[in-house]
Amino acid sequence: MKLNMTSEYAIKVLSFMVQSDEQLFSSKKLSQELEIPYKYLTKIMSNLTKAGLLYSQRGRDGGVYINKDLEEITIKSILIAVNDYDDKSCILGNGVCNDSKKCILHDRWSVPKKQIDSEFMSITLAQIQNDKIVK
Repeated sequence: MKLNMTSEYAIKVLSFMVQSDEQLFSSKKLSQELEIPYKYLTKIMSNLTKAGLLYSQRGRDGGVYINKDLEEITIKSILIAVNDYDDKSCILGNGVCNDSKKCILHDRWSVPKKQIDSEFMSITLAQIQNDKIVK
């Protein structure tokens, strides 16, 4: 399974933020530190803010900070915030795939799909707070 670039960057940004000693982050600094194009990053930050995962503080000394308890922010909530979570899509790209409309891999893929979903729901920012930063 491959996450899209937006999801990869969103997870990378939030992981960086929780591993830092700072509390408030500017998009410019995050863009430079993590080597993410600025305009792309601001779109991601906007989605994370709209989802309530970040709070945006305006002004000269503004920036963004994490708006929820780290135990409440799961990988799944990040993926949902950046519109990269669709558990109804067919792994083969055949649109909706469910028990009444199955693709040839549906039955074989359902168990690993549930395991991945379970992992996405259980991994929190609190758990990865002390992990090594990957740039």
